[in-house]
Amino acid sequence: YESEEEEKAALEKKQNELQITYQEGLFTVRVYKQFLTDVLQEVADQARIPFAIITANGSQQEIDQIVTWNMTGVNFEELTNTWFPNGVRLYWRTDLGSDVSKPLRLTIEDREEDAQAVQNVTP
Repeated sequence: YESEEEEKAALEKKQNELQITYQEGLFTVRVYKQFLTDVLQEVADQARIPFAIITANGSQQEIDQIVTWNMTGVNFEELTNTWFPNGVRLYWRTDLGSDVSKPLRLTIEDREEDAQAVQNVTP
């Protein structure tokens, strides 16, 4: 940015166009033309879990994808299965004693590894 005012205006615009809240296990997501990686980082921050991009060369289409979403009252599982593209993975931790599950981490991973894992499974 050429000036401090431009940087401040850009940050304010981004905050207005990237609004994510997480309360009582439900997300409210209002994003307008934002990079998927920025949205995933904010989702992870709101859920207080780590976010990582795990790719061999960073060439996955999800990294550069632009999204516009408006949803209210969506749980983490629905958000992951319905809205996130295939390369995005959500890991869960389940306490079998108390039957309580919670999100562990959010990642963008190589889909090629997934294809190889499926090929290694024999019926």
